[in-house]
Amino acid sequence: MISHPKRPRGDPNRLAKSIIDRVTGQQPSPVQGVTGKNSAEVPNMSQRTVMQCLSLDDWKVVAHLPVPVGELMVSRLLDYGWIESRSEKQGKAIRLTHAGLKAAKPARQLVNWGSKRRRSHDRRRRGT
Repeated sequence: MISHPKRPRGDPNRLAKSIIDRVTGQQPSPVQGVTGKNSAEVPNMSQRTVMQCLSLDDWKVVAHLPVPVGELMVSRLLDYGWIESRSEKQGKAIRLTHAGLKAAKPARQLVNWGSKRRRSHDRRRRGT
């Protein structure tokens, strides 16, 4: 009798990932998402929004930021090393680190549009 391992239910991407992991012998990482990148490498949208309000030089009081920032988000940003914090009279102040600046920048994709000569040739053929 052949014993079949339990298949994950629900998401077909998760099923495909589990099959690939089983065939290649890799262990799935609990912090790896659909993007394949570690969650500590890529901030989510709300984290990126907070980091865009900060700078490397100036300390900003968390309560005075233009976006709401909770304790959990501050602690995660600190754990990832994207911000540093200190206590002030007005409350907790934070500022961006160099690692945070690097993480907050969006990943750029390079697009090869072909040579300039080719584009001008195509325009002449289309009559524009």
